Amino acid sequence: MSKDLHLKFARALYGVARKKQITAQYLEQLTLIGEMLQSDQNLKELMMQMSALDMNKIVELIGGAFGKSCEDGLVNMLALLVANRQMKLIPLIQKSFQKLYFETEGISDLIISTSRELSDTEKTEIAKKFVKKNAHITYKVETDLIGGLRVYENGILTDFSLRGQLNQLRQMLVGENN
Repeated sequence: MSKDLHLKFARALYGVARKKQITAQYLEQLTLIGEMLQSDQNLKELMMQMSALDMNKIVELIGGAFGKSCEDGLVNMLALLVANRQMKLIPLIQKSFQKLYFETEGISDLIISTSRELSDTEKTEIAKKFVKKNAHITYKVETDLIGGLRVYENGILTDFSLRGQLNQLRQMLVGENN
């Protein structure tokens, strides 16, 4: 299988969702499916066992499992992935779909990493400082941070951590000595 297969699935799904003008719903449903499969080992095992079934039966079972909360295009994609034992692609498809959605909608993807869990008030204050336009913010805890934070905007790092500031200071001092 192609290493970029998840991109092909994401682009195809995005095209279908865009035609129907429901890209936000597809993203929401795809994210929910990914979270369900990640958190529910029984569901994942059940879907893996379905791969031996006829494709129509797989579609029927997946449609029944997710009900009306899952668009037909997603049900069909899931059935195809299940039938071909490629469920591991679902998180990659979701991330690629999300990236397409954010790029198209002009939404900035921010990941803010801190050394500890932040309160809602702290999150609001940090968001005020870094969000200049529509943004999707994910907060993460990075245990290797001593203090400060790291901000990844669309994959580009701006390091406001204590270690980052010390590294900048060291580079400035080394630069002056040369």
